[in-house]
Amino acid sequence: MNGRPILACLAVAPLCFAAPAAADCLWTYETEWGGFGSAPGQFQGPQGLKFNSAGELHVCDAVNHRVQVFDAAGNFIRSFGTFGTTDGRFKQPHDLDFDSADNIYVADRINNRMQKFDPVGNYLTQWGGPGTADGQFDEPWGVAVNDQGHVFVAERSGNRIQKFTSDGTWLLTFGGLGAGDGQMDGPRGMDFSSDGTLYVSEIRNNRVSVFDANGVFQFKWGRSGELPGRFHNPNALQIDDQDVVHVLCWHVKAHNGRFQRFTLSGTFLCEFVGTPGTGPLQFDHAQGLAIGFGPFYYIADTLNHRVQMIGQDLVTSAGAPLPQESWGRQKSRFREGKRAP
Repeated sequence: MNGRPILACLAVAPLCFAAPAAADCLWTYETEWGGFGSAPGQFQGPQGLKFNSAGELHVCDAVNHRVQVFDAAGNFIRSFGTFGTTDGRFKQPHDLDFDSADNIYVADRINNRMQKFDPVGNYLTQWGGPGTADGQFDEPWGVAVNDQGHVFVAERSGNRIQKFTSDGTWLLTFGGLGAGDGQMDGPRGMDFSSDGTLYVSEIRNNRVSVFDANGVFQFKWGRSGELPGRFHNPNALQIDDQDVVHVLCWHVKAHNGRFQRFTLSGTFLCEFVGTPGTGPLQFDHAQGLAIGFGPFYYIADTLNHRVQMIGQDLVTSAGAPLPQESWGRQKSRFREGKRAP
C-alpha cells in the first residue's frame, strides 16, 4: 500500500483485494443500484454508460429503450426516451457520448441511427438508417466524440467506424471485416487519448486497435486469452486523464467483469478481475465501463440488471495520487488544452 487511506464507501462496508504487483492497487466494492424492472432507477440490460462534465452518469438502459441519468452515488435524476421509431424514441440504445456543450449522442442500435439530444435529453436531430452505404448503419453500438466535435460510430455487424460532423454529415469510413491491420471484427469500445488518437476495442478480434483522427491505422495489441494483456470479449474502453487505457471484458466461465489498465502503447499496468455471479464484485455479462470521481469505476452489470461501483487506491509510477475529479470534467479540460496539475 502507498499510505493513502482506503477509499470511502458510500453505502456498504468495502470488500477489498489487491491487484497484481504490476502496480500499487487496492480495489474496493463501494455500492450498487438497479435491479430488474422498468421503474425509475431499475434496469433491463444496461449497456454503455458515461459521465458528462457536470458529473451526471448517463446509462443506456437498452431493453427499457431509454437513457437514465444518476448522480455519482446512484441517485436517480431523470430519464429520456421510450420504445419506438419516431424522434427521441429508441430501440435498444447501446452507447452514448457527449460533446463540449454536453449534448448527448446516442447509438440507437435496432433503429440503425444516431440521435442527438441537448444536455437534459430534449431531442435535437438524427441521422442514419439501415444499410451499408456511407452514412447508413448496420447495428451502431459504440460512440465517441473527439475534441473537434466529430462523432465516431462503431458498427457491430458492419465491422467499421464512420466519422461525422456534429449534425450528422458523413466525413469518412474506415475498417472492414478482417483481422489484418486496420481491419475490424466487432468494434465496440472507443475513446481518445489527449493527443486525439482513437483507441478501439474489438470483441471478436480480442484486441485494441489504434487509429489517428482520419482513420489511419497506427498499431494494435492483445489476443484471446486470460493472461495480462489478453482479452475475452473486450467490449468497453475508456482513457483517463493520465492517458491510461481501461479495457473491460466479460467471459461467462472465467473472469466476468474484468478490466485491465494499459499505457497508450499497450503495456499492461494492473487489472480488476470479477467472477461470475450475483454478489458484490460478481458479474453477468458486464458490458459498460465509466470512470468517475475518486477514482471510482462504474460497471454495467448487464444481465444482473444493475450498476456496480468499484473504488481503487492507486498511485502513479511517480508516486503521486490520481486526480480526484470525474472523467467528464477531465475531458472538458482536455478540450481547453489543459492537463491535470
